[in-house]
Amino acid sequence: MQTSRGASKLIWYEAMGFGTIIAISWLDELIGLPQLLFGGASVPNWKESMLESGITLLVAIPTLLLSSRLTRRLYRLEGFLRLCAWCRKVELDGRWVPVEEFLLARLDTATSHGMCPDCEATAMPAATHAA
Repeated sequence: MQTSRGASKLIWYEAMGFGTIIAISWLDELIGLPQLLFGGASVPNWKESMLESGITLLVAIPTLLLSSRLTRRLYRLEGFLRLCAWCRKVELDGRWVPVEEFLLARLDTATSHGMCPDCEATAMPAATHAA
């Protein structure tokens, strides 16, 4: 499903962003990134890097969980079917089409017509009186 793939992609990008922040923190300790870029002496501090990684994860986990929940809800709400209250046509890509056409276009499902028991009970006595 296209919308589900879009939600997964968003979560993936967020996770990559948080992973990049953690990688930069460790890169700072491994090669002294600021000292390489700006000069000066490098003083490794593994405890600081562990703390930075932990804080980043404390922010990342709830952010990813909330984003995942919000995108699922958004895609579910956007997936609502708009149905005309009067003629019962369905909106399909900006056009209003009969339900049968919608089902064929979106679900590749052919339809057949029948009569539910309630309608049959209502229609049949009328048909026998008319004959």
